[in-house]
Amino acid sequence: MPRKKNGLGSFSPAPVRGANSKTNVSGVKKAAGSYPSNRRYGTLALRTVIESYDLNSRWVRWRKGYEYFSKAFYTNFQTLVTKMYQGQADSWDIEFTGYKFPTYNADSATHYVARKTIMPGQTPNLGTITGIDNDANTDSANKAEREIWLDVDSPNRILNRMLLDRISDGENEATIKYVLNSHRYPAVYLAKPISGDMPEAWKPLYGEDTGSILFVNVPLTTVVGTQFMIENDNNIQAYVGLTGYLPVPMEANKLSDITEDADNIYTHMVHTPINQKFQILDSEGALPDAIYNISLLDKLLDTDVNTAVGVDVLMEFPKEPYQRFFGSQYMDALTALSQVDTIFYAVPPWTVKSVGYRYRWELQPGGSFELVWYVQFEAAPFKNEVYYEATKSPRFDSCTLLLTDYSFTKRTPLPQDPYVPKGFSSALNTDVDPWMDETFTAGGNLKPAEMYTCSCPDYAKAQLRMPGGQKQGGKKRNRQERYPLPSALSRQDVESVGLNSVAGITQGWGTYKDRSDFHFCKHTAAAMFIDGIKLKEPSDYPSLDSREKFDVAMEEEFDKLDEAFDIQVRRSEITTTEIVFALAQGLNLDEIEMANLLLETKF
Repeated sequence: MPRKKNGLGSFSPAPVRGANSKTNVSGVKKAAGSYPSNRRYGTLALRTVIESYDLNSRWVRWRKGYEYFSKAFYTNFQTLVTKMYQGQADSWDIEFTGYKFPTYNADSATHYVARKTIMPGQTPNLGTITGIDNDANTDSANKAEREIWLDVDSPNRILNRMLLDRISDGENEATIKYVLNSHRYPAVYLAKPISGDMPEAWKPLYGEDTGSILFVNVPLTTVVGTQFMIENDNNIQAYVGLTGYLPVPMEANKLSDITEDADNIYTHMVHTPINQKFQILDSEGALPDAIYNISLLDKLLDTDVNTAVGVDVLMEFPKEPYQRFFGSQYMDALTALSQVDTIFYAVPPWTVKSVGYRYRWELQPGGSFELVWYVQFEAAPFKNEVYYEATKSPRFDSCTLLLTDYSFTKRTPLPQDPYVPKGFSSALNTDVDPWMDETFTAGGNLKPAEMYTCSCPDYAKAQLRMPGGQKQGGKKRNRQERYPLPSALSRQDVESVGLNSVAGITQGWGTYKDRSDFHFCKHTAAAMFIDGIKLKEPSDYPSLDSREKFDVAMEEEFDKLDEAFDIQVRRSEITTTEIVFALAQGLNLDEIEMANLLLETKF
């Protein structure tokens, strides 16, 4: 029989449960970055260096693009011929071709890729290269700004419209960041509508309203005689809600008022040109009018006889991007605008808000006065951009283009031999370092580059609304996907004054670096392979751990694309927003023009 223990209990140490060293409280291994559990507005998810590297890897996009190409997960869409920079003296005809790729991440179950090529005989000469500053030792200041400075002789003035567009010499391509005139001062200052409050100095004069005003007066005798008016019993109110258009961009040479603060320069312009061509468009296309070649559209009214335009705009542009070109001299409003010799602006197609009668007494050739009646077309509130240019001779006999060094690519023809895969005619290298590799050389002529654009978020760095879409498995999408609104990572107000006006339709988070880079996604990579462009395998391979996970994830993704194809057939025509978004990027429309297009898009 065992001995009985004393009544005081055991004196041996009590067992202690070991500390739980696991941090996985949810059963799922967490990423290494900082991901706050409180995801309220303003919180940030901070990735590690390796996570960011893997996320930005072009190799992943290249590999998925090749898979789309090799497995033929795409269909074609209809060709569209239109114009770049419509209404300007140096506009040119372009052709959009492209492909539709199935996806679960769009209401139409489709992402569109558009290839922009210049029509034969339409290629403009943008200027002749005379030099390039790409010595990492002597051009260290430029390297710090990640810019290659390219000197150009006899430049085409259209270069001032081509900011963030791509240029080519037939082999090398890059994105334009800024344009400097022959004195290496800014050749153009880009002004946008005032994004915040009215400057304090102007509040007593203009109140709080920062909107733009536009009206066009047309002689009554011109309006009454049109077929449209005859069909509508001469009721001028039939024009309300239709689309007005001023096809010829306008130039002014003076401002009505100027003020400034520490960060911005504000301008007020009242411009009243006469005999300006004015049209009312017969809008019956499936896409917004600005996507088409507007000169070929039917017109309900088309005149430039005794027309009078009135434009009243309040604009601003920041000092910070331009200050460095003035060295130690402070760039105030007087310093900047003393360089300006032309104020250039174009008004995108606009909606007629109201129509009314106006009259005035006009002096006749015989010395008498006669009462003349006009029809006044007033625009709905709109936004546009204004270019303050310093481009008259001798200021623009030559220029310097500032190209981003991370946007360079090189395209070379492929020889026709047994070692080249069938169907490939050229090769595109995206791993170009302009500080080390030979790129643009003196004597070469510049032209616009061919481009691929895509409507997917990875390419555009923007989210389009998906109110009716669901994720795979029937789960509802989050609110930011269904109704995208500005977030903590959105652009500053002065940079996104256009996109903010279409909050709920789209919202972008792309930085200036994103917009001035060579845009690239798995869909554009696939489109290049389809079109016979052998895209060189990028060198930025993801980390080993991510690479192993990638192979499994890609196999699962493509196993499900057959189902996505079926969904695409049913939903591809439900909205035109995706295709408009892709085409607008190819037209290099600024974000204000982009916003106007999205507002006009038929859902």
